[in-house]
Amino acid sequence: MKYRGPRVTIFTDGSWKGKWRTGGYAALITDDRGNWRLVGDGMANTTISRMELSAVIAGLSCLYDGCDVSIIADSMYVVNIINKWAKMWTKNHFTKTDGKPVANVDILTHLIYHMHRMSRVKAYHIKSHTGYTDTQSLGNEIVDNFAVQQAGVAYGLEYPIQLQSF
Repeated sequence: MKYRGPRVTIFTDGSWKGKWRTGGYAALITDDRGNWRLVGDGMANTTISRMELSAVIAGLSCLYDGCDVSIIADSMYVVNIINKWAKMWTKNHFTKTDGKPVANVDILTHLIYHMHRMSRVKAYHIKSHTGYTDTQSLGNEIVDNFAVQQAGVAYGLEYPIQLQSF
């Protein structure tokens, strides 16, 4: 099911088990009508950066074109890419200011494609594991737990859980 908006909030998080080199990601998509959807997956031989970006892509790919999107992430890497670096890197052909190539260009191009489909995408940073019970903190805890679970599934430690929105 795709969301039509107009205003959508996506909570995102990635998880990485360095010892096993597996990771997981999760995105909780909510709209201004009270609808929600939790998506995620895990994979082997990955990095935390790729998992953080995969979470955003998974969330954006669930939306119709033209949505006004707020991304809530505990990763400053994600926030900076969305709010600052994506536009600059695209203009500079994925070269950083020091002349070195940007890492993860393959996944960044997917992210930028989905960002361009939306009317607006703005990212906001949230501190993780605060124990607070406000909506943003709870959203972050949900995606953190689901991403960790997905990393465990990718390694074969856990069984996948299936969630349905209602």
